[in-house]
Amino acid sequence: MTSIRLVYRANVRTFLETAAAINPQLLGFHLANRRRANI
Repeated sequence: MTSIRLVYRANVRTFLETAAAINPQLLGFHLANRRRANI
């Protein structure tokens, strides 16, 4: 159980780091589209 939990944590951390690296572009694009839709 402990090893599975550690692997899961490592995967989540890797996923979050990847998302943090990619997301600024995606988030900026999404927010720009949202603002456009709101206006």
